[in-house]
Amino acid sequence: MWLVPAAIATAVTAPVVAAPDDRHAAALIAGAVAAIAPFVIPAVFGNQFRGAVAPLELLLPGVVLYAPVNVLVVYLSVRRAEPWWSLAVAVGSMLVTVGAALLLIPGHGARGAAAGSSIGYAVGAALAWALFAGLSHRRSAVSGVETSPGAAQDTAATSG
Repeated sequence: MWLVPAAIATAVTAPVVAAPDDRHAAALIAGAVAAIAPFVIPAVFGNQFRGAVAPLELLLPGVVLYAPVNVLVVYLSVRRAEPWWSLAVAVGSMLVTVGAALLLIPGHGARGAAAGSSIGYAVGAALAWALFAGLSHRRSAVSGVETSPGAAQDTAATSG
C-alpha cells in the first residue's frame, strides 16, 4: 500500500517544494481500490475474507492523507538537513495511532484498528504539513524571499 507514495518520494526529492499535489492521484487510486475490494478480496482469498473489506476501506482515507507525507519528510530530512522533524512526524503519528487503537480495538476489532490507523495517519499528515509550512516560512523569512502577496508589505513595515 505504501510502495507508490515511497517511489514518488524518492523520484521527487529535489523539486519537493514545487512538486504538484499528489493527493488527487492518491484519492483516485483509493477510490478504485474501495470500488473493487468488495469483489476482488472474496474472489482472490475466499468468502471467509469478506470481513477484510471494511477495514481496508477505513484505512484508505488515512492512506490518501498520508501519501504526500512521504515527499514532505524527504524535504524535511534531505533538503532542510533536519531529520529530527521527520522523526517527530513519525513518532507523533505512532502515538496517536496507538492511543486510537487502544480506544477503538476493544469495541470494534479490526475496524477499530483500521480507523485508529487512519486517525494516526491524518494526524501525522497534519503535523508534516504544519512543519513544512512553518519551516518554509522560517526559511523564506531568513533569506528575505517573498512567500505570499502580503510578505513584501510585512517586510517593508518591519524594516522601515
